[in-house]
Amino acid sequence: MGVLFVFYNFSSHAVYGLFLQKAPAQLYPDRESLKSRPGAGSPFPLAEYVRTAERELFPGASVTYIDPPLGPEDTVKMCLKLPESPHSWGRSFVFLDQYSRGVVWMRSERQMSRADSLRLSWILPLHDGSYGGVPVRALYVIVGFVPLLLMVTGLVIWQQHRRAALVTASRSRAVSAITRSGRPPAHTNTR
Repeated sequence: MGVLFVFYNFSSHAVYGLFLQKAPAQLYPDRESLKSRPGAGSPFPLAEYVRTAERELFPGASVTYIDPPLGPEDTVKMCLKLPESPHSWGRSFVFLDQYSRGVVWMRSERQMSRADSLRLSWILPLHDGSYGGVPVRALYVIVGFVPLLLMVTGLVIWQQHRRAALVTASRSRAVSAITRSGRPPAHTNTR
């Protein structure tokens, strides 16, 4: 699953192609379009933004991350986890105007296509095994040792074949020596 993180563009097209959908040009809007409108009042306390997101926009969700505004045109960015989300932090986002608490942009996991859901919500839980708890993580550890086991058994088999080839070569040299001279070669003990 790590390949999906490293080769992000390729994997995005592959995941969306799996569902016969075209990959979006971008998953998030440009920063320039994510601006608050100064002059519409004063900023609210952070608890008000959280209340707006959890009660009005995403009922049943809980805020897992909040990025407060630093400048006068910055928005309040929040990540929310829905109860049905497989992702530990959730993959629903909302950007609120800091002066009006109005929605500048939002994305809900409940409204995602299957490709979006796989790409944005399931890749990390599949990668780290968090979707199935301790049994799945234990399975991941066992499966992680499979390459080591294959390497060790491969080396053992290779060594056995190598020894057998050396014995066969030694015997064929002895047989060819007997057939050429008519008598067995002198045996030397090297112990």
